Amino acid sequence: MASAAWLLNGIAPANMPSANAIAVLRTDATEHAADAPAKNRVTTDGERGGICRGSRLVMLTEEKLREMPGTNVRQAQIGADSSYAPRATRSASVQFVRRYTADVGRIAVQAAGSFSARLLYMLPILALSFAIAAAATLLIIRSSHLHGALSADHDLSGPQKFHSRPVPRIGGFAIFSGFAVGTALLAWRYPSMRNAAALLLLCSTPAFISGVIEDLTKRVSPLRRMLATLLAAALGAWLLGAQIKTTSIPGLDQIAATAVGGYVLALLVVSGVSNSINIIDGMNGLASMCSAIMLAGLAYVALQAGDLLVAAMAIAVIGAVLGFFMWNYPFGLIFLGDGGAYFLGFMLSELAILLLVRNPDVSPMFPLLLCAYPVWETVFSMYRRKFVRGRPVGMPDGIHLHSLIYRRLMRWALGSKDAAVLTRRNALTAPYLWVLCSLSVVPATIWWDDTVMLQIILGLFVVSYVLLYWRIVRFRTPRWLVLNSRAEPQPPVTRPE
Repeated sequence: MASAAWLLNGIAPANMPSANAIAVLRTDATEHAADAPAKNRVTTDGERGGICRGSRLVMLTEEKLREMPGTNVRQAQIGADSSYAPRATRSASVQFVRRYTADVGRIAVQAAGSFSARLLYMLPILALSFAIAAAATLLIIRSSHLHGALSADHDLSGPQKFHSRPVPRIGGFAIFSGFAVGTALLAWRYPSMRNAAALLLLCSTPAFISGVIEDLTKRVSPLRRMLATLLAAALGAWLLGAQIKTTSIPGLDQIAATAVGGYVLALLVVSGVSNSINIIDGMNGLASMCSAIMLAGLAYVALQAGDLLVAAMAIAVIGAVLGFFMWNYPFGLIFLGDGGAYFLGFMLSELAILLLVRNPDVSPMFPLLLCAYPVWETVFSMYRRKFVRGRPVGMPDGIHLHSLIYRRLMRWALGSKDAAVLTRRNALTAPYLWVLCSLSVVPATIWWDDTVMLQIILGLFVVSYVLLYWRIVRFRTPRWLVLNSRAEPQPPVTRPE
């Protein structure tokens, strides 16, 4: 069979298909390049490899192909038909296979390794980051009597305070520690990702440190924290090339196309998402689980696009977040704090931008729909404070959506001052917002390469959010959302004499 063939020689783990002499693909790169839509083609000098997802062509650079577990690309050879040789020699190592059919897609996916196999190969990173974060969180909780004067949140009466006792608010330390160790394992297992992983960890440091200083001193103004987040975003744009070059939003595309516009938009997006995660951090498990849900969607799409760097980094953060979450929810033994919130917001936004930069087939609307809940909560809060209540946009208030759900949907606890009842009321609030967050994340992961569909779903999400908020404010909440049943009375605790 006259053909073009990939010979991918290297280490192939037992749970992955062999990468040796995979498939013989009959194709003419020049003839079939025009078959795929323009948005599915990469035409840079760095083109080296490609895989198909069903009938959609996903192009990979040689660098990303080298990142795939069990695939150490050494050479590409052309089959028996010598007529293909001149076209193959233009590539330094691997010739693109551009057949735009489902059959070629199936064979190429086998060469790259199945989705489940690549995910399974990353489970050690998830497990290690989880274990380190869980252990670090427990250590912080058990030693709170030593550092509580600095680390604990003693404000029990603020507009967004729903805890009944001082609680350590430096959970960001544990998450950062888990992520750092997970990143070290990633760098050891995938040497080709070592530099990018280390740079991303470095870039996140200003946002994390500014938040931690605020958690310890309570003296870092919102402006200074925002400047630190902008610095982190600037480092990412400079060192990692995390710039926004397209938005699919009329008017912004012209700005993004300029040399400065891509930098500016990246800075604004990273700063805005970081602040939005901090805003929704008002209930036990709310910001952490929503971040894990969004990062899971990001990792899924990254794996679909063949971007193992973004997927692995997102999975490392997920593991660290879940290690913290098991102590934060439902009893609120520790809080995320500004350090954790700004770190999670930075990682979420920075990885989303990198996904767009490294994978042109991913729609620019995907990250926006992925983060629709925290982003729209922030935008709506700014509108409410400025235009409805006539207050500065940076002034905290107690009428965020999660605050309204806490006060008006948990009716069984109205009037109670018992600490156990308040803790249970707090814990029952977060699942409402987890579902709301998932309503944007799930469609985003399904139609991640369909800009029009993502725009439609984003519009429906915004309308649904505003309608729900309006009905709760007007005391017209649907009855099926309201919890009226009271907690069962607990028998008194008696101690034997």
